[in-house]
This record gives sequence, C-alpha cells and structure tokens, in this order.
Amino acid sequence: MYDLVDRSFENSSIREEVSAITDAQKRATEMGGYLVSEYANHFLPKLETLEGVSRRGYRPNGDDGLLYGWDCSFGTLKPLPGSPYGCAVLIPFRGAELPNALQEEKLWTVGEAVLDYSTRTVSVQAGDSLITFSSVNPAVASYTLLRDINEALVERNAGVLAWRLTGKVGNPQIQHLYEDGRIPMARNEHAQATVTGFATTSDRWNASLVYIGLVAHKTALESLYATLLQRKALSLDGTSVLPDGHFRMETVPLPDFGLYHAGLICDGALPGQWSSQDESAYALVFKHPEGDKVNIEARLERTVTARLKEVLPHPLKDEWAHDLFTQGLEKGLLERLRTGGDCLAGICIHLEKDWTGIMNCLLEQSILIV
Repeated sequence: MYDLVDRSFENSSIREEVSAITDAQKRATEMGGYLVSEYANHFLPKLETLEGVSRRGYRPNGDDGLLYGWDCSFGTLKPLPGSPYGCAVLIPFRGAELPNALQEEKLWTVGEAVLDYSTRTVSVQAGDSLITFSSVNPAVASYTLLRDINEALVERNAGVLAWRLTGKVGNPQIQHLYEDGRIPMARNEHAQATVTGFATTSDRWNASLVYIGLVAHKTALESLYATLLQRKALSLDGTSVLPDGHFRMETVPLPDFGLYHAGLICDGALPGQWSSQDESAYALVFKHPEGDKVNIEARLERTVTARLKEVLPHPLKDEWAHDLFTQGLEKGLLERLRTGGDCLAGICIHLEKDWTGIMNCLLEQSILIV
C-alpha cells in the first residue's frame, strides 16, 4: 500500500552530478571566479538569467566550451576543462557589482528525503537544519516527487539536493480517505467525478458496482447516475463496472467548493429494498463520523447477520454472527467485496446458495447452539 515504506527510490545520477559540480566550483573559486552554465543545471547560475550578461549568437567551436558567444559587462568567461557540459568560469572584474545569483553561490551537498504518509509531508535533512514540505501528494510517482522536491530546494537555495526518497508512517492514528493518496475517478462518455468511496465485486474483468461515492458538479453527477439507471457500465479508475440492479442517489451540497457529494447505492445493499428474485444481497461498513472505535471485522459480522435475518426465512440468533460469517466465507456463501475510501468493508451474500443446508449442518455439529 505504501510504496516507499519497504523500499526506497534512488536517483544516483543526482549524487554524481552534484559531486562533479561542486568539484568544478572549487576549481572555479581557485581561478577567482564562479561556475556558471548555459543550461538549467540544478543550482548553478544560468547565464541568460544573469543581469549584465547577453548572448551574441551560436558558436559551435567556442574555446570556452560554451555553445553560444556571451557578452558580460562585469567580467569574462573562461573554459574549465573537465567541468560538466555547458559550464564555464565567469571571472568578474575587480570591484564589479555582482548579480545576486553569484553572491549567493554556495557549495551544495546531497541528502535523503523522507515522505511521511501520515502527515503528507516530506523532510530533507540539511546539516543541522530540517527542511519540511507540507501538503505533499503521496500518489505522485517517486521520480516526479523527487524532481519537484529538488526544484523547491533550488528555489529556496537550500544548499542540499535529495538523491534518495524513502517513506514512513509517522502517526498511524491519522486517518485518510485513501491512505496511499491515490484518489480514483469515475467516468462515462460525458462526465467524470472524484470517487470518495466504492464497493464492487472482486472479479476484475466482470465486476459489479454496489456502491460509489462521488464529488463533482451536479450535472456530472446526474450524467453518471443516468448511466447506472440505464444499466450501463462506468469506468472506475480504468476498470469497467456494471451496476448490480437498480441504484438510488442522495446528494449533499458542498457550498465551499461549488460542488456536490453524492452517494449512489444499489437496492441490494439497502435494508428492506432487496427483492426475492435477487441472487445477491450486500452488507457494507462505512466510516463513522466519530471514528472507527469498533473493530471493522466485528462491525462487518454484525451487519452481515442483520442482512441474513432479513433475507433468510430462518430465525437467527445474534450469537451465531461469528460462526455464520466464518463458515459462510469458507464455503463460498459469502464473498468479500473490493472496497476503498469511505467504504471500509463489504460482503456479498449469495442468496441462491444452500443456506438451509449449511445451517442444518452447523446445528448438527453443535457449532450453532439453539
């Protein structure tokens, strides 16, 4: 679930490049100058951004190792053999006023970045200082996240670049809708919406949709709902899901965002709405506003028992909840749903299976006590 907790992402080329640049910087300092570059080369001053420096034109055989000719009002450019491509030494005239980018030059180093999935922050240790970035999207690809971190470090002139990215769960008590940060989308041919939660059957290629929570403009929600009412498939994060029976929708406005939140759920998952002709009924467990103080599995067992009391013709005792749940899963009468977001867990109850037979068997074995 957390990609970077058990493994790290490394870009060793950053470490090698920083080493080569700092070595060239030291040699440039010995020459009385500053290392500059024609390109966006990490933290080096870029020639075309320096005040008082202008480009004269293309020069493929420049003896200073640069692709273009440059005019500098406060100094001269000289080659530095063995320096990174596109780099040269800018040696200022005595007493010349230097641009800020040259005055702020420092020797950089490399460090490690740590992504905290709990707080959605990234921390980079730079000597005695700890640099922290907040509101990080943990779902971004590791390469992209490391690149964005380094761009921010350069902008801050932090003196350190991250070459390695690891992850941790600093505070497991902090709960997020999607722990790994990957927020799915639901789409039809005309509209899309952010998914706040879902429940589908586990068959990846022929999945049935049981519940979905959506956030979008009202017209988009109505379009997606119409698709389900027509018994057509939606795309749930790239997977096609067909509605299992008739769906109902309830919406709540989100005035701060100009959007609506909608809950769409099939009749088979609603108490009292199943039909005797249905092959399946469903039991779902959702996030509670006050937190999940009760074990999710225990809540699921109780919910399944309540649904069984409704859909089976046999009287059931509350004490049978755990045994019916475990035996039903073992013998294929119950099947776990694939869930996410605000839907914590779900079960498909196969009504066409022989519930009478399994209950008689469990009673005979004294697993169920009357």
